[in-house]
Amino acid sequence: MKKRIVSLLMAVLLVVTMLPVAAMAEELTPDEPAGEPVVSEAVTTEPAGEETPAGEDETETEQVTYTGEIFTAWGTKCGQYAEPADAATAVYVKYTASSGEIICQAVKGEAADGGDRVTVDGVVYTAVEGSALMPIAHIWIADTAEDGSVSTYTCQTCKTVATVIASMDEADSTKSHERLPDGSWLEFSYTVDSGDEPATVTRIEWVKMLVDTFQMTVEGGNYPDNYYTDIDRTAAYYDDLMVAVEFGVIDLAAGSEFRPEEPATREFAAHTLNYCLAFQLDENTYTYNDTDDVTYKDDVQVAVNRKWFALVDDSFLPQKAVTADEAETMMADARKVFFGTTVTEGYNSTYEFKADVIVIPEGTEVTVVTGIDENGDETGTAVVSITDCPKVIEVNSLFAVYLNGIPVAYTAKTVTQEGSVTRIEATPLATEDAFTSIDAQGVVEADMSQITALGGTELSYYVEELDQEFQTYALARAAARKVGVIKPDIELHGKISVEMGGVTLFVEATITNPTVKYNINLWKGIAFVTLNYDLEVEYRGEIELKKELLLCYWGIPGVGGLKITLEPALTGGISGTQNFHIEQGVFVDVKNSIGNKVRLIKGFNSKEFALTADVTGEIGVVAKFGITDLPVFNLYVYAEVGGKCTVEITKHTTEGSCTCVDFGAHVYAEAGLKGSIELLFFKAAELKIDKVIFDENNSPHRVAHHYENGVKVAECTCTQAGNTGWQTPDDSPNSSNGWSGGSNSQGQNSAGETYTLFDYDVDDDGNATITGYKGNAWTLIIPKTLDGHKVVAIGRNAFAKSQSKAYLKTVVIPEGVTSIASGAFSGCLVLQKVTFPSTLKEIKRSAFYQCVELTSVELPAGLKILDCYAFSECTALRRVTLPVNFTIGNDGDIPHNGPFEGCTSLTNVIFPKGITRIPNWLFYNCPGLRTITIPDTVTSIGGRAFSQCEKLRTVNLPDSLVTIEGDYAFAESPALTEITLPKNLETIGERAFSDCANLQKVVFPEGLKAIYTGAFANCIALTSITLPSTLTEMNALAFCYCTALQQVYIPASLTKINMVIGPTSNFYGPFEGCSALKTVTFGEGITRIPNWLFYKCSGLETIEIPETVTVIDSHAFRRCTSLTKITLPAALTAVGEYAFAGSAALTELTLPQGLASLGARAFMECTGLKKITIPKGVSLIGDQTFYGCTSLESVVLSSGVKEILSNVFGSCTNLKSVTIPASVVTIYNNAFSTSGLTIYGAADSKAQSYAKSKEYKFVPLQVIGTVSGDGGDAPVSITITGADGEMTEIKSADGNYQLEKLDPGTYTIALTKEGCVPYRSTVTVDESGKANTVDVVLVARGNINGAAVNGEAVEITDVACLYEMLTTGECQSKIADPEYLEAVADVNSDGTGDVSDLQRLYETVSRLRDAAED
Repeated sequence: MKKRIVSLLMAVLLVVTMLPVAAMAEELTPDEPAGEPVVSEAVTTEPAGEETPAGEDETETEQVTYTGEIFTAWGTKCGQYAEPADAATAVYVKYTASSGEIICQAVKGEAADGGDRVTVDGVVYTAVEGSALMPIAHIWIADTAEDGSVSTYTCQTCKTVATVIASMDEADSTKSHERLPDGSWLEFSYTVDSGDEPATVTRIEWVKMLVDTFQMTVEGGNYPDNYYTDIDRTAAYYDDLMVAVEFGVIDLAAGSEFRPEEPATREFAAHTLNYCLAFQLDENTYTYNDTDDVTYKDDVQVAVNRKWFALVDDSFLPQKAVTADEAETMMADARKVFFGTTVTEGYNSTYEFKADVIVIPEGTEVTVVTGIDENGDETGTAVVSITDCPKVIEVNSLFAVYLNGIPVAYTAKTVTQEGSVTRIEATPLATEDAFTSIDAQGVVEADMSQITALGGTELSYYVEELDQEFQTYALARAAARKVGVIKPDIELHGKISVEMGGVTLFVEATITNPTVKYNINLWKGIAFVTLNYDLEVEYRGEIELKKELLLCYWGIPGVGGLKITLEPALTGGISGTQNFHIEQGVFVDVKNSIGNKVRLIKGFNSKEFALTADVTGEIGVVAKFGITDLPVFNLYVYAEVGGKCTVEITKHTTEGSCTCVDFGAHVYAEAGLKGSIELLFFKAAELKIDKVIFDENNSPHRVAHHYENGVKVAECTCTQAGNTGWQTPDDSPNSSNGWSGGSNSQGQNSAGETYTLFDYDVDDDGNATITGYKGNAWTLIIPKTLDGHKVVAIGRNAFAKSQSKAYLKTVVIPEGVTSIASGAFSGCLVLQKVTFPSTLKEIKRSAFYQCVELTSVELPAGLKILDCYAFSECTALRRVTLPVNFTIGNDGDIPHNGPFEGCTSLTNVIFPKGITRIPNWLFYNCPGLRTITIPDTVTSIGGRAFSQCEKLRTVNLPDSLVTIEGDYAFAESPALTEITLPKNLETIGERAFSDCANLQKVVFPEGLKAIYTGAFANCIALTSITLPSTLTEMNALAFCYCTALQQVYIPASLTKINMVIGPTSNFYGPFEGCSALKTVTFGEGITRIPNWLFYKCSGLETIEIPETVTVIDSHAFRRCTSLTKITLPAALTAVGEYAFAGSAALTELTLPQGLASLGARAFMECTGLKKITIPKGVSLIGDQTFYGCTSLESVVLSSGVKEILSNVFGSCTNLKSVTIPASVVTIYNNAFSTSGLTIYGAADSKAQSYAKSKEYKFVPLQVIGTVSGDGGDAPVSITITGADGEMTEIKSADGNYQLEKLDPGTYTIALTKEGCVPYRSTVTVDESGKANTVDVVLVARGNINGAAVNGEAVEITDVACLYEMLTTGECQSKIADPEYLEAVADVNSDGTGDVSDLQRLYETVSRLRDAAED
């Protein structure tokens, strides 16, 4: 009765739940044609759980507690519950509610209210609102009889047959029911037919379940060949079968039948599932008795242990069909295991140590060097170095240090102290001796510093750098996808060559992104560790070799290490390439596993495979993963992957001469482990597991070809049998593999039809150039010959113009090819790798343009021409290995773009040994390039070699570099912040570092001779430069518009600025536009300020020219618009034309007395200059020297001036007075153009006659006297003091000092001159304004005799005279005034003449004499 009520309640509920579906679907009646689908929700009337307690209302929902079970048996078939997305983290419970509805719903822990409550093993859970799941819907198809009636429906998806019943009154409560839109009901059971046998799973359905459960995928839909004769692309789950083949799940020989619709047998299911899980037996004993009927005995025992199947009378019954329930049980267990090897990111790991273990705190600086022997095997010892060790460690101490966040325990054998470092020789400590508890999870990334090359291997590595822009993008993308942070690629590249008997085998291996994951929980009795990485192997050569070749050892601190070796077995020529993704590791579960405590974690995905050979052979790589540091484990997990081939040659003579060759090849893989595990009570001291992963029957890549007399054929014609078995069709992705002795241009597709595989042209020498390809190979080894013609070139667009570019992933170009023409592989969008022959000499324009999946290019050392655009826009290209010496384009050609332009991911460049020049345009516009280290053989860098590398921030230049010769070598590289130029660099080419907007520091070497035009133009972050003392020339614009440049050091050696005239006839200076430049320091001993040096330096305010400078060249300070003050040295003799022209802020200027030459326009348009005195050494004032000095008010010309040329003072609109000496004999008519000018000069002079001709006011000057003496060219300072104590200006002309407009009276005149004794006198001006004449003689201190000999103020006779004066009180001197003589004798200016003055005078004379002799 109870069941009856439940059924009725379910019927009511189902009507309600089906209403939305019925409303959306078309109404289906029995009269409608068969085949129209009806979708409904499945409801299974399973028996309820415990009955509702007596006395409670069955319809009551509040405070009712149901009995349920934790539900994990998710299914993929109709009527089953589909697994929700959060099944791995949420708890789901299945129970029967008071309504009779069976519910599968997410729940949470104990809670008082909020929904249905369910008891599971005494724990109360509360249902989560809105999380109830519905079973997967059937799609019913009416089975219409001939009379149009419908009594049954068949599910289109699961093929279940349902019977139509009129109402639920007729229902069988043991079966399932669904309601149709017309109100009738369907009644059904999950059976194959209407019999009593349970539903079974077909072989293809089982494969589908495996692929889904283990999340197997194939990149880009690149499935392997179909090796089976009874299935094609139209079959259900065909793609899933191909994915399973790719992972080696299916163990059947090529050419066999797969039998997809047959039921999956128990042994088939057990074998394929355990192939994926890789459980190992603790003991090789079997608990079932029909072992003779079983092929995969261990896999079957695992199935028994894990209760996938129940034994029948102690028999397994291997050929019995797997039921749907059994399949679901197996998949549920598989999911549990598969998702059980996850690692929680950021897990808070905890370790508890035994009391006698000294724990060095995490964060202490520790390095560990694991002992390895010459073969790369660990010796069981380590050297531990601890900096500033916080604890005392002695011999025999037990201690632990943290490596990568993992504590590694040791026993100290020796302890030494080396400064702050404690160095310990140690041996590993067993887990049980070190730890009491471990609960740890984590991920360990590879560390490049831990790599050791073995056996002569040449190693290089690459670590992808992620700039801030990409990191920001990656983090956002990772957050959106709820995955971990995107990490940079880490890549190890190893090369080894073996030479024997004059032939060589070359092998290259690349390991990418090795990552270790671990999870250890001592109390749960669970531990696992895995290593994941990509392995790519390439080999070519001809050799007889069968021995282990050592490649490298890669230490993984905190875990152990990875040893990589090569194991060839060759007796002839071979060429091949393989690419695998490998996962190797071990899982231990000692509490929950019965008979299967250890699981070998292995994952092998063969991404690419191509192999050609002339004899039988094999070659593989062995990766031996030592897990020796991580607690619990002390073992090695190995993986071996490679390729095998067989070549069988048969000669037939019965029907003419015919030689047949059968070639077969396949990928092989093996895995295993050896060592010990300590986890709670489980201790496996001698654990050893070996497992074949791929062989010829389950290899994802298998090849079979038949050749007759060197020509590949589909069937043998040399014998009557004619059967060659399964053959790889030429339109297969694996068609490139084969016998190297057979290479014809014709091929046969999978239908047996012949077509042209290669198009080619033949030259006069009989050599072939490939012009087209019509195959579908993913990995293509291009043949060395075609129809007997040697292949020497790949022609224009050969692979770009065919369908092959949509499939081609890897290409091996054979030895003998010398040229790859323009566009040969252009647009091959999935091409990832190309192997170039050593014979290659040229790669022409756009040969690999837009090969957007190409990641690495190793160009042969002998390549001579790499044309522009050759690899342009290969946006995934990350690494390039360059040839030795080559050019971009043909000799004489001018390239317009680089070969790698637009390669946005290129970050790693490997330069070969012996390269001497970096060609022009080589890495132009490579925006991903971040660091460049030029080898120490390079002497020159060409133009635009690294131009527009927008992320290039580090450039390491070698000392061998002599010249950066070309234009724009590093221009427009905004990430470059500093550069140290090497010590032997001599020249920096035009615009070499121009527009490096963030370049802040440049270190110039001593030895640099020239900096050419625009070398550092627009480097707007550069603040200071120190030019070397060897620099002799610099071009215009060298540092132009470096707007932040504040300080410059100019060496004495710089004497030449090479001018550049712009397109509009403009001139440019080296520091033009350096608006912030304010401080200039000149090198000691500088004698010349070069022309144009500071042209247009608008920020320069003051400058002090060193005393050693004699010449300021033309334009040197022209248009320094902020220059207010400049100090010119006494030694200055010449100022070039335009030297200060346009320096509008210059207000005062003192020209030295020794100045002899004043160039035309030297001070033109110095609009702030107010007064100027021209010294007596200047005889000619050139054209327009002061033209446009609109603030100039007063000019004094000294007595040496003879000519004043055209417009010297033209447009000096504010000029009021000019003093012109009598020495002037020529004044051009337009020398002065200002009205109201007053000219001062001697009476009856040229000045007076010029003033009269121009109607200027003329004022004659009164001569008050002359000054003579031996003070050299030093200026005389004249002070005139009147009765009121004021200073009065004095004018100078003809070497005389003249008074101007003085009132009558007596004045004191004081004359001083450097090095001379001051002189004072008086002058009287009468009522008429005439002054008396005063003659003044100034004498240098120490010139006791009052005369100069040979132009010297003091000499040896003065010493004798002073001695006489000191001893006798008298001496022979021309100085008549005793007081003045006494002052001259006071050499040291201490107020009196004595013996100390004699000593000083003798020292001075001696020094002057020595200097003269030098």
